[in-house]
Order: sequence, then C-alpha cells, then structure tokens
Amino acid sequence: MKYEEKIKEQLTMEKDISLARIPRISPLGNWDWDIEKNTLWWSDVIYKIFGLYRHEFEGTYNSFLELVHPDDREYVRQTIDSTLHLKKPFIIEHRIVQPDGSEKIVCNQAEVVFNSTGIPVRMLGTIQDITESINTETELKLADIVFKNTLEGIAITNVEGTILSVNPAFTTITGYSANEAIGKNPRILKSDHHDDKFYKNMWTELLEKGHWHGEIWNRKKNGEAYYEWLTIVAIKDIDGKPCNYVSVFRDITEIRQKDEHILHMAYHDPLTNLPNRLLFHDRLQQALSSAHRHPRTIAIMFIDLDRFKIINDTLGHNIGDTLLQAVALRLKDAVRQNDTVSRLGGDEFIILLSEIEKVQDAALVAQKILHLLSASFIAHGHELNITASIGISIYPDDGNDVQTLMKKADTAMYHAKEQGKNAYQFYKENMNTMLFERILLENNLHRAIERNEFLLYYQPKIDTNSWKICGVEVLLRWQHSEMGLVSPSQFIPIAEETNLIIPIGE
Repeated sequence: MKYEEKIKEQLTMEKDISLARIPRISPLGNWDWDIEKNTLWWSDVIYKIFGLYRHEFEGTYNSFLELVHPDDREYVRQTIDSTLHLKKPFIIEHRIVQPDGSEKIVCNQAEVVFNSTGIPVRMLGTIQDITESINTETELKLADIVFKNTLEGIAITNVEGTILSVNPAFTTITGYSANEAIGKNPRILKSDHHDDKFYKNMWTELLEKGHWHGEIWNRKKNGEAYYEWLTIVAIKDIDGKPCNYVSVFRDITEIRQKDEHILHMAYHDPLTNLPNRLLFHDRLQQALSSAHRHPRTIAIMFIDLDRFKIINDTLGHNIGDTLLQAVALRLKDAVRQNDTVSRLGGDEFIILLSEIEKVQDAALVAQKILHLLSASFIAHGHELNITASIGISIYPDDGNDVQTLMKKADTAMYHAKEQGKNAYQFYKENMNTMLFERILLENNLHRAIERNEFLLYYQPKIDTNSWKICGVEVLLRWQHSEMGLVSPSQFIPIAEETNLIIPIGE
C-alpha cells in the first residue's frame, strides 16, 4: 500500500472514531473535505447548526459556500485559499444563513492534510455555533459601555454591603475614586438628614420587595450634602436569595433647587420677595382655622402708600421699585416673626397679625408703621418722603372668612385716605355706606366728562390800589343732573386719585 493511501486510511479511521464520539461530549460539529473528489462530509451537529437535513445538502465545497452569509462569503473563500497555499491551519468567525433566513455566527477552524509531494488532499475541521456567546459578549460589552458612560452613579455591593464596583459617574457625583470606595460600605455617603427609622424602613422594603427607590440626602467626600434619587435593586442567585445589590443614583440637588425656586416664585412677589396675594390668603386661612379651634383675635392691616404714584410717574419706575423694596423692609421691621407682610401689587401691602391680645395692639402696630415710614428714603441719590393710609379689620368682630376681612380692611384704608392720609382707621359699619357713595360719585364723575356737566365760573381779581379788575380766576363746578351742584372738595380728590383730573383739566 502506498504511503498516501495509508495516510488516508488512518485519517478515515480517526475521523470515524472521533466524529462518532465528539458530538456526545461537545457542541463542536466536525467536517471532512476531500479536496480531490470535492466531497464534503458533515457530522450531525453541523446539520443541526445549519438547520438542514442530510438530503438537503449536496456535500460539496461550493454548496457550503452558498450557505455562508453573502457579506462573509468572499472572506471565507480567501481564508480557505490562503490556508491551502500557506499550509497553515485557520480559525475564523463568520455568519451562515439557515433555510428560514435566520442567521447564526459560527467558529470555523481547520487544518490541511498534504500528500508526500506536498499537495493538499483533505481538509479537516470543526464548526461551533457561537451565536449565543457572541450575543452575550456583545451585551456584556454594551453593558460595560453603559456602566462606564452613564451619567447616573452606580455602585455594586455584596450582601454584606461592601462596595465591589463603582462607575466613573459615581466618582463624579460623590468625589470618591474607585480605589477609595471599593471595599467600603455605602455608609461613607451617609448624611445627617435622616434618622435610623428612615434607613430601617428602606432596608425592610428592600428585603421584602427586592427593590427600593426614593429621594435621599447623602454627603460627598468634601462634606457637601446633596440630594439624590436612589434606586436599589437586589440581584438574586438561582435559589432566589440576594447575592448582590445594585444602587443607581443621580444628583437632583439642582433640580430640587429649581423646583423650590419655582415654588417660591409662585408664592412670592418678585420685586420685594414678600409673600404674594396667594400665599397671604393661605396663611390667613390657616390662622382663621386655628383661631376657630383656639379662640383668639386676629388683625388684618391694609396699607396703601400716599403720593407713591406721583414719585413713580415723575422719577421713573426704577426709583419707584427701589422705594417699594425699602418700604417692604421697614414693614417687616414693624411686626413680629410669626406675622405676615405681603405685597398685593402696586403700592398696596397687607399685614396679618396672627394673634393679638386686644384690638389696641393693632393700633400700636399701625402707629409704629406710620412712624417708620415717616423717615426719609434714599433711592438712587433722591431723598424721598412718603406717608401711608392704613385700614384695619379684626377677627372675629368684622368677619370670619378671608374675603370679608380683606374687603373690610380695604374699606377702612380708603376711609383713612379720605380723612387726610398718613393715618389709620379701624373698620366701622357705616364705612360701607360711605364707600358706596364714593364709588357712585366716581362712576358719575366718569360720565360727567362725556355729558359736559362741568361748568366754569370766573371770579375777578381786583387791584386794591386802583380798584380795577386786573385778572380773573377760573373755578370748576360740577352740575349733576340729580345731585345738583357738587362741591369741588368732594370730587377733586377722587379725580386726582383716578387720573380723571387730566381730561377734566383739558
């Protein structure tokens, strides 16, 4: 027997033995390509990998290439050709296409058998389906990329709570490097903002549900406290017991500060930073609810600045705003810490005295306010002097709800203004009648211009030396169709306050 034939026989025997045993102990499929006859033999494992039955495969090299993914086909052909010429084994990964169109990734490796003259006669190899491992590897790589690049901090601990791994974002947020954190307990981040009960409840929920999430204060390496949204998930083994804990968190301090800022803006006047009407209503309602349960006296003080409009219109809104800010500070100095000073808008302020022993206490506060406001203000180099008119209503004497008390304090303020300003007035029942008459007069004053009800009276001026007329004074009179001749002392102040004095003058 020739040497070449002996080699073939030996290889055939080895092939038959190995191919019969290997599929039972390994996921490797074996193949044998007789190059001279161009016949390709596959083990059962390979048919299973390719999703074919024996009768569906021609058993040739070209029929194998047809099953290789089109994008990988040339790569596989070149690799095999190179192996035949260089006489070196190969190991490559490539895709195959199954009859149903699905793809798999296989690891294909082989070596060449040469005859005595160095001509390749056979190629023996194995094919292994590595699709799952490749996908797993891809997922692991992707998970690693996410772990390293996510903006959320991640810490992995064992069941005892010892930190095993942290990502770069953990260091960015907390200031602790991986070397400083690994081996430590997450307690290194503990702040003083939560009591033991908080952490006990956290771990109780984590053990019962397998996860916990919520907002928590922690502390950075530099001692700075920060607010974070934290999620902790228990990783369980095949027996269902926790073997690791994964903590994912993000710093929400800035978000919370923005939320608090937005909330603050919603309830505070942006110019003076005083509570606005909405917050004042809420605090007054709370004070009234408390006073219902524990009877006590409450005072509401409505404050309107005298002559502010003249200053604002003459010197400009910039100076007017500075003046309002200074007034707000003086009003806060006039009351107690638990009282509320609010700006309703424009030059109108309102004060809640949440608890007074007697009505006269409100009068003392009003006097203090008038005294504080009487001192000159300096705004952008201008020395300004203003006064205020204050109206006061009392709970429970004047009402027991927010709207009634504020309305009556407003009515009393108008009465103080009519009495000469720079004064305070407590609400009285007859003030409503007087206010109604004032509103009626104001409405009629608007129509008086349209109806041409104003008359001019000319009063001569006499030179006492010559007793001759040297000029005249023009006096304005209002002749109302129903009220008759209305005194200037009644309508001129209203006209000045409502800006009707300008069209009347014209």
